[in-house]
Amino acid sequence: MSEKGYSTGEAYNATTILKDGSGQETGFSGEKEFGNWLLFHRFAYTSCGSETMHHDYIIHLGTRDVTVDVKTKRRKVPYNHELFEGHVNCTQRHFGCDIYVFASEHDEGVVFGGWITKKAFWNRCRIVKQGEETSQGFAEKKDSGKIKHTLLKDMADLEKVLRKLGGNDEREESAEEA
Repeated sequence: MSEKGYSTGEAYNATTILKDGSGQETGFSGEKEFGNWLLFHRFAYTSCGSETMHHDYIIHLGTRDVTVDVKTKRRKVPYNHELFEGHVNCTQRHFGCDIYVFASEHDEGVVFGGWITKKAFWNRCRIVKQGEETSQGFAEKKDSGKIKHTLLKDMADLEKVLRKLGGNDEREESAEEA
């Protein structure tokens, strides 16, 4: 990490939207908070960090693993579940990943907007083209799939799904052993 923070000052990879690399710190914040979420819920995982372009975490669930790509956007206003959208660059459509988790970062911290499977995202998202004007008057930076946060599943649902898939809950085991 540099003295200026996590950002390298240049585009991190081919999927980086902000060419000055400023989105790296935002992305790292969202990934860190998801790691904290996994720790809190006591899931076994591997943090991939910069080792792969395809996902940020591998959650180990007994007989299978689930890969997660955390998508974090820096916001100028506090989190608004009704207003915000999550987006994934179209260049990432064929990347190996099972689940997208969407987060927003603001001065108050990181808030999770929810999650969706990769397959459901690409079946339900709205495709936007680079240069298209958004409803707020901005230009889209890349061809992307976008989905309203209101269409995402709640993080409590993610915990339930991961438990059904074999995620170990050490809290329940500890209670049974006592």
